[in-house]
Amino acid sequence: MNACGLSRLFSFAFIGCLIAFSGCQGKDSDTLSRGTALTILNQNSDRLLQPYSNSLTIVITASVPIDPPPKSDDPSVQNLVFMNILVDEGVLRREPAMDKESEWGLTQHFKNHAYAFSVRRSDAEVDFGNAFNPPTVKFGISTARFGSVTGVTQQGNTAQVEVEILNTPTETYKLLAEAQDRTRSKVGNSQFSVSRLLDSGALSRAKTLRIPFRKYDDGWRIAI
Repeated sequence: MNACGLSRLFSFAFIGCLIAFSGCQGKDSDTLSRGTALTILNQNSDRLLQPYSNSLTIVITASVPIDPPPKSDDPSVQNLVFMNILVDEGVLRREPAMDKESEWGLTQHFKNHAYAFSVRRSDAEVDFGNAFNPPTVKFGISTARFGSVTGVTQQGNTAQVEVEILNTPTETYKLLAEAQDRTRSKVGNSQFSVSRLLDSGALSRAKTLRIPFRKYDDGWRIAI
């Protein structure tokens, strides 16, 4: 075979490799990559992450026994100390009808010894209650977001994606945690705790979620 023939042979071989490579690339485009999965997850984050953000609900009315006078170790007193610290932090507001201060910085209503608070923060959800249930307020204490995609298991046009879920404490959480610490110091009870108020380490700990995907003619979609 002369030099010209060899040149043509190598040219055809090179073109054949390019065609084969292009075919492989087209096939690989059906593969769900981690980057593509994360992009799709972030596009659907509002719907998917809502159950994984944390909130705290507290009752915004309470009462303290007057006879005998309550002491600092009374749970109702400690709870009211906490709520009044939230007033100082701008989270709650005392109702103006209650204007007598006690030694614990509380306000006392002579008619029923009740304490009531309203909410000053716009990011809170208030339930005004009814004849059987007291009013409550729900604070968002963390916001969930997707972290890294840690794995993709694919079979044909379906896939399972493992992704980290991270929680970032909100500004309200920081105020609640600070009020809890101040209450512990003021009443001398290091065990005082607001219901379900997690420490920041537990709140921020990553969780892993498995989410199904399916390939359609227009691309990959979340299958839930």
